[in-house]
Amino acid sequence: METTKKGGLTSFGLKLIAIITMFIDHCGAVFVERKMVQIRWSVPDPFSDPTYTALSTVDSIMRSIGRIAFPLFIFLLVQGFMHTRSRLRYAVRLGLFALISEVPFDMAFKNTYFTMSYQNVFFTLFLGFLFMCAADFIYKKHIAPWLGYLGIVLSSVAVGFFCAIVINNIGYSYFALTPLDGFKLLVLSAILAAITVIVEILICRKKPFEELSKFSLTLLALTVFVICAGALSTDYSAGGVLAIAVAYAFRENKSKSIVGAVITLALTCGFIEAIAIVDYFFVQKYNGEKGKSMKYFFYAFYPCHLLIIALTAKLLGL
Repeated sequence: METTKKGGLTSFGLKLIAIITMFIDHCGAVFVERKMVQIRWSVPDPFSDPTYTALSTVDSIMRSIGRIAFPLFIFLLVQGFMHTRSRLRYAVRLGLFALISEVPFDMAFKNTYFTMSYQNVFFTLFLGFLFMCAADFIYKKHIAPWLGYLGIVLSSVAVGFFCAIVINNIGYSYFALTPLDGFKLLVLSAILAAITVIVEILICRKKPFEELSKFSLTLLALTVFVICAGALSTDYSAGGVLAIAVAYAFRENKSKSIVGAVITLALTCGFIEAIAIVDYFFVQKYNGEKGKSMKYFFYAFYPCHLLIIALTAKLLGL
């Protein structure tokens, strides 16, 4: 693995770990899982079929290994945001490769050339990067009192409504509860909005009002980008953007940054994401150096490997 004279992993080394584990994950998701689908359609009782059982085990292992990748990409994104010479060019690259990667992504995971039902992870990283730009902009500016009050109101309403929708969906999806009607949903949103205001005040209680204003405006910006991720159905969706925000909040401490991202993903995207806690040990070895400069290789790897996987699956009749 890429190291330097003073020891440890460079960002190049972390990127290698991320793309290798991602490649393993995607091979499992396409080759193994498509084969499992074929068996389910051709065998009356696939769970008693030894081939299906073996493939299921292999798939679980490969997908578990794949959980390692995304938190490392989050960590590297935050590091890139902090050290890039041009955030505009960085954002343009993310957005451009999000568009370039969409057709290969849909071919690999949806077996079609284009669909809006599920978008690639570059869109998640792009939205997370835009949130960090917005948060940095907010904290560097003087906030007028009227804008602070407006931010507190809007952030509490946005967070309250978003959380009410999430709670309603969880209750319906996982506990078979009757969905709340419009009035009850509105009441729950109001209660959660009030709680949000209280939490904001408690967090900033010993700081000037301007700090509360900046925090509330940042929270509002985060809610907007989280909703965008959910509306676009990006990979890792709202949980991915939240994880980026948490990693950014702890950016000065690399251990807290990666652990915070992993915990957030585990809580929002499924407990299997907790496997990525092993990233803590990789990040502990990170020495803060860039290492080999192969920036566009790592960008290009994502759409290229998806295209190769998709075409190979076609050749194998999957």
